[in-house]
Formats: sequence, structure tokens, C-alpha cells
Amino acid sequence: MKKLTSISSNMPCVAHLLHLVVIESFKAVREDKNIFSACRLLATRTHKSVASQQRIINVCQNVQPKKINFNKIITPRKTRWKSGLMCMKSILHLKQGFDIISARNSKTDDILRAIILIQEQFEVIEKIVPILKAISDFSECISAKKQHLVIPGLYDIKEKIKNFILANDKSTADFVSKILANLNKRFPDCGSNITNNSLSHFLDPKFKGHLLSRFGKECQTIKQLKLSATGDNLSLNSKQTLAPSPDQELTSAEKLLFEMMNHDSPRSGFWNTSISNPFDAELNAYKRLGFSQKSHDILEWWRVHSPQLPLLSNEAKKVLCISTLSTSFERVFSQAGNIISCKRTLLKSETVEKLVYIKENTSRVTIKKWNIEEDISESEIDFKVWNLDLEID
Repeated sequence: MKKLTSISSNMPCVAHLLHLVVIESFKAVREDKNIFSACRLLATRTHKSVASQQRIINVCQNVQPKKINFNKIITPRKTRWKSGLMCMKSILHLKQGFDIISARNSKTDDILRAIILIQEQFEVIEKIVPILKAISDFSECISAKKQHLVIPGLYDIKEKIKNFILANDKSTADFVSKILANLNKRFPDCGSNITNNSLSHFLDPKFKGHLLSRFGKECQTIKQLKLSATGDNLSLNSKQTLAPSPDQELTSAEKLLFEMMNHDSPRSGFWNTSISNPFDAELNAYKRLGFSQKSHDILEWWRVHSPQLPLLSNEAKKVLCISTLSTSFERVFSQAGNIISCKRTLLKSETVEKLVYIKENTSRVTIKKWNIEEDISESEIDFKVWNLDLEID
């Protein structure tokens, strides 16, 4: 990454910024902050008190007409905002049981009844959960290393959240306004100010950077892309073949693209290679190419079109391989922390690296044992060292 002129040296983790957006929004609205604290208190009580948990289980089993499957209330963690969403959803799942406990006058339920949310708080949670779920769905989408969806995903989130504002509902309106304000603060122009976000959005053949023009970043992105592409050790001869000849047989994927574009033949001028600048020629061809909506596989699309778009495909390989989240790296750090314990402080760095590598890749390894020969005695089996054939998937 240090050698790439088009990549920003400072790339924030999108998941961490989303965490700050949600936490700061809860802190800004007092009513929502109190509800979140009440959910945390209820989860803590049911985890520490077996008697309180058992009362909730008994009530859920007697709910009519259909009993509720009891699940423990998830305790929210400070470092994981999604745990707060899961906590609220688990409380809503047990709402009927909590209503029964609140309605009956049993002295054994006094402590539990005192911390159960009131009806108005349940209504607020029901309105907040869809807002947080929209952000959660976006976070799960980009966690699959889909860098190209950061800008359109943030744009869609803002549009969805605006629809959650209800008339005469001050608590929801305040929370939505704080969410939108914090999104604009943490992700100016839907994150297009980050170089890699704008490049990956432009190199997405489905969008082709159509949102960049809205934020005035299209020209800047193309200049950065051109600077990186023409700086590589590639031949920029004007006579370079950028595409197959018109007589060459097209693949199924290329035929589908031309059908979407209503092109009867590649002789329609699409394969024009007379432009003196190869990058401009590729850019012109790239903007006119279509993309299948059924299989949104960007890497496969660039693999198929790499002979026609060698400069842009080379840049796509660089940009699209960079992760937008640091969660996968943090999991590796956690594994190292579990290995280097207070009883294992003298491990060499090379040993720690090998142990972490084995731990992270064990699930990708298939272990096969050699067949046991019938003439081997049990005593020999006990002392025999079995060879394992490791096959990497």
C-alpha cells in the first residue's frame, strides 16, 4: 500500500466510525439514553439472578395461545454497539412475558417489576430497532470486504433513516436527526472524501461512480486513477491493443453486456482504439460497458474484461483487495492475546506467529489418518507416531 500513489495512507475503519455514530447519538438524546441504560440493567439482573430468570421462563411457557421460546437477554458491551441492538431485540422478544409480570401483584416479583420497562419505553424501542437494523445490515454487507459498497451503502442508509421519522414523535425525530448529523460528521459526502472509497466506487462496474458527481469528486477520482495507472510499468504505446478485434468471437458474458446495451455487434464503434491515450480509451470503453444485475461479482467481471481494460483492471486489483474494516485484524490480535498468557511469557516472536497462523487456519485444513494395518498390535499402536497428511483446501 505504501507504494501505491492512489491509496490514502490514512484509512479509518468503517465499523469503528459506525460504532461512534450510534453511541454518540444515544448519548445526545436523554430519553433514548435512559432506555438503553434500563435495557442494560434488565439484562444484568436476569444474568446474575437465577430466580428472576426462572420467573421469566415460567411466564413465557404459560403465555397463551402460544408460548414464547425463552432466550437470555443479551448484555450490551461498550465496544460493540450491535450488542445493544441485540439486547433490545431480545427484550422485545420477551415483551409478552414482561407484561404479565408487570400486571400481577406477586411480592416475589417486586424487584423484577421495578426494572421492567414501561409501555412507552417499549414503543420507543420498537421504533429505534429498525433504524439500528439498517445500520447493522450495512455493516454486515461491507464486512464481507465489499469496499465498493461503502458510498452507495451510506447514501441508502441516510435515505432509509429519513423515512423512519414519524409525525408527532419527538423521541424518534431527535434520534434520527442525531444519527444523520453524526453520519455527516463521521462520513462527509457519504465517505467519498476517503480516496480508496471513491476509487472503489468508480471501479464498481454496476455504479461506475455515479454518486461521485453528486459530491463533486468524479474529476478528482479520475485524475488520481490515471496518475496511478500511468505510473505503473505497463506499456503505454498508442498502438497497444486494448480490445479484441471485431472479428473475434465474444464470450457469453460479453454478449450479455452488449444485449443490455442494445448493441447488435461490436462493430458499432465500441472497440475504437484510435484514441492516442490508452487510459482515456479504456475509460471511454468502461463507461459504456454494461453489468449483469443477477450476479454482482466484481472480481469476475474484471477478470473477464482484463484483456480489453488492462490498465483499469490492474488498478481494480489494487483497490478492491483492501479491506474497509479492521475487525478481522483485531480478531488476530485477540488470538495472540490468548496465546501469550501470564504462564507463557517467554515465547519467541516466531513461535507466536506460527501459533497464531495455525489457530487462524485450522478450519481450512483437512486432516486424514493413514489406514491402520491389521498386523499391528495394540502396544505398537500406543507408541506409534501417526503421520498426518495435511491438505490445504
